[in-house]
Amino acid sequence: MKKTIRTMTTIGMLLAAVASVVTPLHAEPQKTSEQPSEKSSEAVSIRVMTYNIYRGGTKRGQALSQTAKVIQEAKADIVGLQEAGDNAEKLAQLLGWNHYGPILTRYEIVEEKRDGIKVKLPSGQQAYLFNLHLPSNPYQPYQLMGIQPKFKKHRNTPFIKTEAEAIEGAQKARGRDIARLLRLVRFLADQETPVFIVGDFNEPSHLDWTEAAAKSGRHPIKVEYPNSLALTKAGFTDSYRSIYPDEMKNPGFTWSPIYKADDPKTHHDRIDFVYFKGNGLKVTDAKIIGENEENADIVVAPYPSDHRAVVATFTLSNQKPLTRREDAQQSGLAVKPFAPGERVIFLGDSITHYGTWWPSVWCAYCARFPDNPPLFFNAGFSGDTAAGALSRLDRDVFAKEPDTVCVLFGMNDVIRNSYTVKNTARDLASQRRALETYRVSMDRLLKGIVAKGLRCIVLTPSPYDQTMVNPKATAVNPGCNDGLATATQIAKQLAQKYKCEVVDFHGPMTRLNAKAQASDPAATLVSLDRVHPGAEGSRMMAELFLSAQGIQPAGLERASRFTNVWEHVKVERHLRNIIWLEDSVLKRNQINPEDLGAARTFLKEKYRLRGADSLRLDSYYKWAGKEEELLKILGNLEHRLSDGR
Repeated sequence: MKKTIRTMTTIGMLLAAVASVVTPLHAEPQKTSEQPSEKSSEAVSIRVMTYNIYRGGTKRGQALSQTAKVIQEAKADIVGLQEAGDNAEKLAQLLGWNHYGPILTRYEIVEEKRDGIKVKLPSGQQAYLFNLHLPSNPYQPYQLMGIQPKFKKHRNTPFIKTEAEAIEGAQKARGRDIARLLRLVRFLADQETPVFIVGDFNEPSHLDWTEAAAKSGRHPIKVEYPNSLALTKAGFTDSYRSIYPDEMKNPGFTWSPIYKADDPKTHHDRIDFVYFKGNGLKVTDAKIIGENEENADIVVAPYPSDHRAVVATFTLSNQKPLTRREDAQQSGLAVKPFAPGERVIFLGDSITHYGTWWPSVWCAYCARFPDNPPLFFNAGFSGDTAAGALSRLDRDVFAKEPDTVCVLFGMNDVIRNSYTVKNTARDLASQRRALETYRVSMDRLLKGIVAKGLRCIVLTPSPYDQTMVNPKATAVNPGCNDGLATATQIAKQLAQKYKCEVVDFHGPMTRLNAKAQASDPAATLVSLDRVHPGAEGSRMMAELFLSAQGIQPAGLERASRFTNVWEHVKVERHLRNIIWLEDSVLKRNQINPEDLGAARTFLKEKYRLRGADSLRLDSYYKWAGKEEELLKILGNLEHRLSDGR
C-alpha cells in the first residue's frame, strides 16, 4: 500500500525545472473569510475533478507542469487521476497537495480505502472519493459501429448489432468492478458522509445514448448502458447531466480531443464522470476542460491529454446530518422503517437465536427494496439475559458496525422456575431480585448502545403461556407471564428514558392467546414448552414488527422464496451455535476450544444433550475449525442480497 504524502518537498531536477511554471496550491491553506471554520453554519463549496492524464501526463510532448496547469485552471479541490503511472506523486509535489495513489487533494486525508480516500474539509466535515479506471475492451460503441482500433488489445474484438449485445458486453467488461465498489460504499460505517465516484469509465451513459440521440444519428442505436444505470439505482447522480439534462444540446464529449469530429477511426462520446450522493450535497456547476472553446468550458492550450477532464462544483450544508437514531425519533411513526442498506442487529436470547420471526421481517424488506434491502444479523444467544449480553456487546454487536440494534430480553431474566404453585417468600424474593437485575442490566445495555450513536429498538418479551391446557405441554410456572408483563413495563420505561423506539410483542400476543383459548384451551401462539413462539406466534411477531413500522406485511406470504435470506440465517446460526458451545460448555469445563480433538471428545463422552443441543452439536461437528469458510459464505450471501438477488 502506498503511503499518503502529508508534506511536500522538492524531489530533484525535474521538479526544480518546472517549479517556476506552476504555482503551488497548498494542502492546508489558511482560513479566510471565504473558507468556513469548523463552527461556521454556511454551506461548504467543493470542486471535484476527474482527469485521465494520458500515460503519465507527458505522452503528448508537454512537460508535466502542463498537466498540473489543467488541474489549477479547473480550480479543483480533489482530483481522481487515471493513467497517472508514476507521476501522481510528482503532480502532488507540483501542486503542493496531498495524495494517495492516483487521487490528489488540497484537503487532509484522514482515511485510505481501496480505490478511494476520506478527506476532512475546512468545515470539519468529511467526504469520500473513489476513483475508477474501468476496462476499455471490449468497447461497445466501437463494436456497434464496426470500428477496429489499431491498439493491440482491441484487435479481433467482435462487432455487434443490438442493444442487448451492448448491454451484455458492458456488464461483462465492467459490471463486476462497479458492483464491488457499490458493495464497498453500502458497507461504509458512516453512511451519512457524502460520497463521490469519479473516473474514466470507458463506457457511455444511458442518459446519452437515448432514442433522441439515435434518431439524430449521433449514436447508431439507443443503449441503456448498465453501469451508469447501476450507479443511478444505487442513489448516485451524474453531476454533468444534472446541470445539463439535455443530452442533445450539451453532449459533454470527453473522448477524444485528439480526433476530429468526422474521424472514422473513432466515435466521440462522454465516458468520464463525476457521480455523487449524500445528505445536504448539491451540484451547482459542471464544466469540461479541454483544448478549445468549441469543445470545452475551460480551455488549456496546448492540451496534454487524449481525454477532456470534468470538474463539478458542489455545496455541502454545514448542518450536521441526522443520525439514524435522530431521524427515527423525528419520523412520526412508532418505529421508523429501515432504509435500503441499513445494517440491523437483533440482540437477544434463544427466541432470537433460533427465531424465524426476524428473518420473516427481513424477507418483507427484500420484497420492499429488492435492489438494496437492509442487512440483518443474528446476535441471539440461547439462554442469555440482559445481564449476560453486556459482556458480548463488543464481539456480537459493535464489531459488526450496525446502524440499528433491536433488543429482546426478558424470558430468561425473570427466572421462570421461581414462579411456583406455592410462591413461597423465597420465591417472591427471587422474582423481585430478578426483575431488579433486569432493570439495571437493560438500563446499562440501552445506555451502552445509545452512547455509540446507534439507533435502538426495544422489543418487549414475547409471552410465556401459563394458561394453555395440554397434557403434552411442559409443566407450568404459574404467574411467570405476569412477571414478563412487569418486565414489559420496565422495558418501555427504559426505552422512554433513552429515547428508543418500542415494538410491543407481549401485550398483543397475550391478548390474542387468551382470545384463542376462550374457545380452545389447548390453543397457543407458543410451542409446547410454553416459552418459544410457534409458527403462528413467530408470524405474529413479524406482523407486529412490520405494523409498528407502518408496513403492510405483504412480503410474509412470499417469505419462503427469499432463499438467500434463509441461507444466510442458516449459515449465521452455525456460527452462533459454535460460539455458544465454546462459551457455555467448553470454557466452563476448562476445555480449550482451539484443541478441537479434546473438545470433540468431551462433547461426545461427557456432554448431556438437552433442548436444542443436537442442533448445536451438528453445527460444531460440521463446522468447528472452519469458521473462516462460514464467514466467506456469509460475505458472498450479503453481496448477493445487496445486489438484489
